[in-house]
Amino acid sequence: MIRLFLTCLFLTSAATPAFPQESKIFLIFPLESKSADPLLSWIGEGVALAMGDALRGAGMNVISREDRMKFVESADLPPGMLLSRASMIRVAQQAEADLLAFGSFSGTADNLQVTLQVLDLHSLRFRGDITGNGALSGLPQIENDMSWLVLVNNGLNQGHTHEQHRKLIRKMSNAAYERYINSLPR
Repeated sequence: MIRLFLTCLFLTSAATPAFPQESKIFLIFPLESKSADPLLSWIGEGVALAMGDALRGAGMNVISREDRMKFVESADLPPGMLLSRASMIRVAQQAEADLLAFGSFSGTADNLQVTLQVLDLHSLRFRGDITGNGALSGLPQIENDMSWLVLVNNGLNQGHTHEQHRKLIRKMSNAAYERYINSLPR
């Protein structure tokens, strides 16, 4: 069973302005692994890419993995290394992103916990924590649900329904997706 929770850091929906979709640019960093299982290490990059694809499918501008890596290198930071929050913010500002997404995952293949934070880079305020739980077999659904909550939590779901968003779920099996992620240059 997959459980998804959203903890909002704002008090009313009036505190979340409706942004024009075309004006917001997302930068999504790979999630930090807090799992003791090294076989799950692909999940960090995998969730970042799958969520980016779902957000693009919803009409958002998402900086590509390749461009993210170029921005990291141009900031004189080591590519493929875990970055501090300050370094991620610096890279996101250099990329002229509006929203920065990062987080972590922990647990096992039977009980995976994924947490995502979204930072508005103009106000430097968090838009809420989004947490998904479930078995690894349900990861595509967790990714899709979390990307939907990113849209809703940031007032970016206008003209895009939850039912439409469900169609953007990753179709590739976890085994094939893991091989794809592990084949990417670091």
